[in-house]
Amino acid sequence: MANPTPPRPTNLLDYIPGKDVLSPEAWKTNASLTVYKLLNNLKQATKLYSLLDPKTSGRFIADWPLVDYLARLAMDTYPGGQGTANVAVRKNVNDLLHTYVIKLLTPY
Repeated sequence: MANPTPPRPTNLLDYIPGKDVLSPEAWKTNASLTVYKLLNNLKQATKLYSLLDPKTSGRFIADWPLVDYLARLAMDTYPGGQGTANVAVRKNVNDLLHTYVIKLLTPY
């Protein structure tokens, strides 16, 4: 009997990168290359999966926090402006992704 495929995550925070991207062996061999691969993999994952805030159940497209400033400003998904709501969304998404990356890298 074939191995069942794991369910596709619906939340970016449930996404787990493959062993080819993040593994103890790769980390010991070249940690900087592993982080580079992880960031590229997360950039692709942010385009596939939306970010669901566990506290507010707000759903965001979070492809903008992992790119540089000029690319971020050109994105339609970036909540620009200095209004209270936009600042809160940016802070919340950045905090969620920061915690997620720490959770991914903690074992290493």
